[in-house]
Amino acid sequence: MNRFVVLLSILATLSTSLVYQMTTYGFTTKADSIPLTPTISSVSPYILLVGSVTTQEITVRGTNFINSSQISIKSYSHLGSVGPWTLVTQYISPTELRATVQGNIPGTNTNVLSITSSIGVYVKNSSTLVSNPSYFNLIQSLDHPWIRYISPFEIPCQNIPLNTAGVSVAIDLYGNNFTQGSIVDAIPVNAIGSQYGGISNSPYSIPTAYISPNNLRVSLPASYIRCGGSTGNTYYLQVKNVTAPPARFSNNFPFFVNIQPTTTTTLGTPAINSILPNEIPINNTAGILSIDGTNFSQTASRIHISSTNSLTINPINLTPLSSSTATQLNVNLPANISPTAGSVLVRVSNPSTGSTRVYSVGVPLRINTTASNPPTTPTTTTPTAPTTTTPTTTTTPTTTNVTPTITSLNPDFIRAGSASFPITITGTGFSSSSRVIFGGNPPLTPTSVNSNGTQLTVTIPATYVVTGGRYEIRVSNGTSISSPTNFDVPF
Repeated sequence: MNRFVVLLSILATLSTSLVYQMTTYGFTTKADSIPLTPTISSVSPYILLVGSVTTQEITVRGTNFINSSQISIKSYSHLGSVGPWTLVTQYISPTELRATVQGNIPGTNTNVLSITSSIGVYVKNSSTLVSNPSYFNLIQSLDHPWIRYISPFEIPCQNIPLNTAGVSVAIDLYGNNFTQGSIVDAIPVNAIGSQYGGISNSPYSIPTAYISPNNLRVSLPASYIRCGGSTGNTYYLQVKNVTAPPARFSNNFPFFVNIQPTTTTTLGTPAINSILPNEIPINNTAGILSIDGTNFSQTASRIHISSTNSLTINPINLTPLSSSTATQLNVNLPANISPTAGSVLVRVSNPSTGSTRVYSVGVPLRINTTASNPPTTPTTTTPTAPTTTTPTTTTTPTTTNVTPTITSLNPDFIRAGSASFPITITGTGFSSSSRVIFGGNPPLTPTSVNSNGTQLTVTIPATYVVTGGRYEIRVSNGTSISSPTNFDVPF
């Protein structure tokens, strides 16, 4: 009898394991069947002292990571570029990977942790699906200048005649310990020769403008970025502080000039006007999501459903149905998006340069207990004309003393150093007299507020997101202020 019970227990365990694997890997396979390029939002740590460690675990956060994702690194220093090396990668989640950097790279004489340098970090889902680079930096001392990142980090070459001046390119350097007397050198690595109007292979001090202790701006001459030769142009940018001896030098940070002018997709960046349904119930049944907008393609566009501040889910990546058009995408919405209430973000992407993609601004899909399940056939998302009624005079309610609430932000993150951008805040108690508080910066006036006070839009200045970190966003109605909601600014 006991043997029989044990046998039943084993069979039950195997059955549970099989069901789990079928469910888990079935879902993963569905998502991974769409080729997606991984993106990196941050690498931790992002700074180390030269020689302080012999090995270092790094954590990479971003999107579109899969079980087979691999982290690779490449060292950029006064010795030149060395690598890349692929690291043994631990998959944590679709948004997190980990790996350990060995100081002494096996099979080489290189100790990448003992040289002042910038270490480029990449994630590969395949040989063609490679992420944007992110960096961690090795510096000599905390009182030296150091570059954390630059913007832009790469540009297309300029296809201009030799006798034409061309247009210089402004580059912002972000980091620490910059001074009024800081000078930026451009150090050619494989720059094109003078036969193409290039420069000699020697350091060149670029006109440098001091913005703040964390920001310098330089102007790279057109002669550095003229097209020509069989290879692209790579330069190291290095900050040197020479006003007070001894001179202090930063890490070398790479700047890339593409061989040929960059080409972009003819589709352009997609834009979402509306989605139907715009809310679904907890543990929804499968159905059709219809997205109205512009710059869509039934064959090339992809739909992405991801987490927001109010709800965390595994990212879902979907392909449009054949009924989709250039202005409406229809997609099979999976069942059981979330067992809890909140909202998720719906975005559309189009292919761009190389293997990269351009993304629309996200639109929230609300999940609650009262919504209906999505339809099983596509729904037109063109709004019907409102019924004409005789206007009546009403008094707009004041919300000065109402305490506002925030339920979601769209977007809820942006990379440090980005340009000014709009953010849509969903919640309650908003009015035209509301003010948005971003971190410790001066309050901002909304550019628009909807009629029922549940959504406002405000433009965040570029100066508010120069430095990476986590910022709190609040909405204020006079003396009544909402609870804070986090907004991430990764490097």
